[in-house]
Amino acid sequence: MKIWKSSEYAEREFPEPPWLVPGLVPGYGILMIYAHPKTGKSILSQQLAHSLGCNGTFLGQEISKPLKVLYVQSDLPEMEWAQQMKDLGICSSTNLPYKNGWYTIWLEPGWLGKPDKELILHRLIEEGRFDLVMYDSLLTISGYADLDDPKAVGQLLLALRRVSRKPAWLIHHKRKGSPGVPDRSNVSAAGSFALCAGVYDSVFAGVAEMVGHYSPMISSISSPVSMPPYFLSIISTTLI
Repeated sequence: MKIWKSSEYAEREFPEPPWLVPGLVPGYGILMIYAHPKTGKSILSQQLAHSLGCNGTFLGQEISKPLKVLYVQSDLPEMEWAQQMKDLGICSSTNLPYKNGWYTIWLEPGWLGKPDKELILHRLIEEGRFDLVMYDSLLTISGYADLDDPKAVGQLLLALRRVSRKPAWLIHHKRKGSPGVPDRSNVSAAGSFALCAGVYDSVFAGVAEMVGHYSPMISSISSPVSMPPYFLSIISTTLI
């Protein structure tokens, strides 16, 4: 523990933060992606998992090195999850099916907060040496917790860090009737936000073409600046 003079601290040099997708998806902390249910969050996430695993491109950005991704699915039934993976088709940047190049596990909803389940998943992640863990979704893995309670959401995010200290990609459903943000959970993330990366409709047009115009319309966090209709808000907390 050290106290700095403000002038000296301001001149400190820090290493560049790691990136999973250069300039778009940071490689640390918990990343939250949210939109209305059934708008393509899991499809976009699978595209990211494939691009990272097969050294492709994601939303026009080249992946600098292949990474090992685990997708933890608790939001869709097992059969529907398998079918969705098969239906995604071929990635234009890798010429491989989107179902290739990454790993998945299906868990019953409500496993987060159960020490035995957390420990098993923790061991699997450590043994598999994964670089990124995706969780689908915050509501279901928590057992339908009250996400309007900032304390509850903070405890859930701390529980995720118990499961793994690897970068986490967390899918969250926007609630009906809540303009701009899904609920208070995105601002009770036990840390300030390090990134809000915007991806405009010109980029999403390519995604829509690849997945049959099933591109997610993902809302941004509240901002005084007007955002275009297609806007991807990827939020990285400082909970690392």
